[in-house]
Amino acid sequence: MKKKVIQNIWLPFFFVLVLIGSIGYAVYQSNRKMLDSAKWVDHTIEIISLSEKTLSHTKDIETGALGYVITNDSVFLQPNLIAKDVIYKNIAVLKTLTKIKPGQQVLLDSLKYYIQKRIAFIDQGIELINKIGLANALKNIKKEEGNYYSNQIRLIIGKIIAKEYEYLQQRKLLNEKDIIIFNWVIGSLFALMSIASVLFLISYHRNITQKNDKIVQADELVILNNELKISEAKYQKLNEELEYLVIERTAKYEAANKELESFSYSVSHDLRAPIRAINGYTKILEEDYLDKLDADGVTVLASIVSNSKKMGHLIDDLLAFSKLGRKAISGSEIDMQEMVSTLCDEISIENPESQIEFTIHPLTHIYGDSSLIHQVWINLISNSVKFSKYKPKTIIEIGCYQKDDHTVYYVKDNGAGFDMKYYNKLFGVFQRLHGQDEFEGTGIGLAIVQKIVTRHNGLVWGESVLNEGARFYFSMPNEKNVVSELSN
Repeated sequence: MKKKVIQNIWLPFFFVLVLIGSIGYAVYQSNRKMLDSAKWVDHTIEIISLSEKTLSHTKDIETGALGYVITNDSVFLQPNLIAKDVIYKNIAVLKTLTKIKPGQQVLLDSLKYYIQKRIAFIDQGIELINKIGLANALKNIKKEEGNYYSNQIRLIIGKIIAKEYEYLQQRKLLNEKDIIIFNWVIGSLFALMSIASVLFLISYHRNITQKNDKIVQADELVILNNELKISEAKYQKLNEELEYLVIERTAKYEAANKELESFSYSVSHDLRAPIRAINGYTKILEEDYLDKLDADGVTVLASIVSNSKKMGHLIDDLLAFSKLGRKAISGSEIDMQEMVSTLCDEISIENPESQIEFTIHPLTHIYGDSSLIHQVWINLISNSVKFSKYKPKTIIEIGCYQKDDHTVYYVKDNGAGFDMKYYNKLFGVFQRLHGQDEFEGTGIGLAIVQKIVTRHNGLVWGESVLNEGARFYFSMPNEKNVVSELSN
């Protein structure tokens, strides 16, 4: 009888121990994934940094060559040798870092090819200048060839960086999924352990009541109490360890995000110094040497000014995009009808030469951050106006409809549209589906729209037929307390 009672007691207790071991294993696996994620964040940051440095050194070579052309001073060519060596070393390191990413490997091969072409083009130009003089050389140098190589280099590096940000976003989504799964597993294991503990107590109580020997009953009760204290101590210790691990993992994840945001912010600010220098030197050329330059020289100077302004706009957009992740969301009721009507009136005034016809259907009020939602409307409506400028008449329709527990707003136009096979690039940072010479812009507007709407627990999508216009939609939750539930 006593042996049977002991067996009935230890079987549930063994099950509890198995559950405790399972929880410990789940914690270990979660911590290992977190460390792997941190390594991937560092890996991505290193690739982005090397890509930016490679682009910077390429620009140094171009700047040195331009300085030599302007001043005929060979001092400007001395840094070129160092820059060339560093560029090829950087590409070799990038090839090693991305060896498991075939797409990045292909881009790096193309990057090396165009850098070699650009350097060869510069060296040939300098050699030609030394042989036949600056004026004659400029007539024989195909500037559009050099610009093509430079544009390809910038485009490829932009694609490499954008892809790394995409990998980082995928890693973030996987981490969030792992956290959800981890919480469910821990909760389920604790629930099972609680059930097992209850069954353990019931089994013990049932066996105690069946015993007639009071001495045996007292001994078994002491044993049960001791085991229960041990289990409670282990349970308390495990709770403390789990709480510490969750806090530590959350802190590391937040630190990684802050580090990435700080990196973007620092890179953008560091780019302002060379832009200011370029603007300063071009201003000196305009004021002191404009009358000494021929038509080609004036064209080159104008190109420098134009591209430096474009770079300034890119930096501003990059800063705006990085700040979105840190801006706290304040919630209030938004009168979408008034906001959109006012915005359309302002756009019509700002574009007096364009014939724009706005059709605004009744728009439902919504809860969210007024300034951020205002930016969403500005970007979407301005895009419709911009990409419809070659149409005889710009027709823009704005409205909304209800879908489940969300309100879906839309902006339709009759503009240039886009090819849906490139849809995956539509909301990427600095991704453009049209040439800069066709439509101006930096390619970050839709990325900002997506980030704002996502922070409001909404979705953004688009539809289009090439040359027949585009339709962009974004959804917003109808709940009044949606903003207070968002993570800032």
